[in-house]
Amino acid sequence: MVKTECHRIYGFDHSVGSTMKTERQGSERPQGEICMYTPTTSGGHALYTLDLLSALAATKPASRPETSLITCSDLPKRYRTTRYVIHDLLPPVRPAADFSSRTVWSFYRQIYYYRRDRLFLEWVKKALCCRAVHFQEYTDWLAPMHFPILKRAGVRLFFTVHGVYPNRYMSGVPKAVFHKWCRDGWKQCDTLFVHTEGLRQTLRQFLRSEHPPIVVTPPGITETPAHAVQPSSVHQPVDPHHLLFFGVIRPTKGLHVLLQAMHALHDCRLTIAGDFKEASYKKKILEYIAELPKDRIRLIDRFVDDTEIPDLFAQSGLVVLPYTFFYGQSGVLRLAMKYGVPVVASDVGGPGESVRAWHVGACVPPCDPEALAHGILRMAEPEPYQAAKAAIERVRGDLTWTRTAQLTWQAYSSILDA
Repeated sequence: MVKTECHRIYGFDHSVGSTMKTERQGSERPQGEICMYTPTTSGGHALYTLDLLSALAATKPASRPETSLITCSDLPKRYRTTRYVIHDLLPPVRPAADFSSRTVWSFYRQIYYYRRDRLFLEWVKKALCCRAVHFQEYTDWLAPMHFPILKRAGVRLFFTVHGVYPNRYMSGVPKAVFHKWCRDGWKQCDTLFVHTEGLRQTLRQFLRSEHPPIVVTPPGITETPAHAVQPSSVHQPVDPHHLLFFGVIRPTKGLHVLLQAMHALHDCRLTIAGDFKEASYKKKILEYIAELPKDRIRLIDRFVDDTEIPDLFAQSGLVVLPYTFFYGQSGVLRLAMKYGVPVVASDVGGPGESVRAWHVGACVPPCDPEALAHGILRMAEPEPYQAAKAAIERVRGDLTWTRTAQLTWQAYSSILDA
C-alpha cells in the first residue's frame, strides 16, 4: 500500500518494508532500529546527520539497536555511507523554479510536507523495524498531530532542537500559534537535545511548564574524511584582515550590519559566499555593496559546494557571524573551528555563548556596526589573533563526534531501558 500510494502521489516507485533499499552491505536487518529522520538532503542538517550517525554506529553498545536514516531519495552520494542503513523512501521536494509563482510554490510545499510526513507515518507502522525515531526536523504544524500516533504505536521519540525560535515565521501564521505547534510537538517527545547549556535554558523557558528531559550534546568538530578535497592554500600565510561571511543569506544573519561596518575597516577585504533566500534582502545588500570600493568585496552569490569550502576558509583570516537575532547553534562556527579560523560573532544564541566560553574569537553586541568594526580590528591584532588560534586547537581536541555519540547513547538508553 505504501509503495502504491508513493507512486500515485509522487510519480516514482520505492520498495518499502522488508525489500526497502539499504546502504548496509553483507548484514541482515536488525530486529529494531533507532531511525533518524532528516528529510533535508543538503547543507547543515544533512552533514550533521552524517557525522552523528557515523559516530553512533562506531560507538554502539552491543545491547543497543542499530541506527538508521530516514531521508529523501535525492540524498547525494557525499552524504551516503555504508556505516548505517539508509531508508531513502521519501520524495524529494521540487525546486521553486518549477512553479509559475512563489504563491503556487508555497501552496505546493504545504501539500508536499503533509504527504511526505504521512508517508513516513505509514512506513513506520508497516515496516515494523522502527523502535525509536530521532528527529532532526519535522513539519511544525504536523508534529502535534503525528507524534501522538507514533507514541500509541510504541515508538519512542527524540528531537534535536537546533533552534528554539525560527529564523523566520510562516506567512499568515501568528507567532503565538507557531510557538504552540512547536511546544505541543516537543512536549510529546521522550527526550530533547540541544547544543549548549544556554540553549537548554532558553528551551526550558520556551516550554514553560512540565517538559521532557533536555540533554546537551555539543556537536563535534567535523573531521575531514579521506575522500574530501584538501585546502590547497592551507600552508600559505593568511592576513587576518581577509574576512569571510559564509552560508545562507537571510536578514537575521546580519550581512547588512557587516557591510555598514566595512566603511570603518579600510584595510579589510570581505568575501561573501552563499545564496540569498529573499529577493528584497538581496537588493538591499547589493545597494550596500555598491557603496564600497569594488576591490574590497567579493560576492559568490550561489550555493557553495562542499568541495569549495576548504579553500574558502583556508584563504580567510577571520570568519564574521554578525547575527541580529538567533536562538540556535551555528554550523559556520564549527566550520571555522575545523579549519582553524578565529571568529567575530554577535553575542546572541549558541555562537555568542560558544565563542565566549572557548575564547576562539571576539563577541560584540548585535546590530551595532561600530562595535562590530571595533571587534574585527581588535581580533586582527597579532596577540589576540594568535591566542584565538591556540584556543581553537585546544577546543578541537575536546569536541569530538565520539563524545557527542556517547552522550546521545546515554540519553537513548535512559529511555529505552525505562
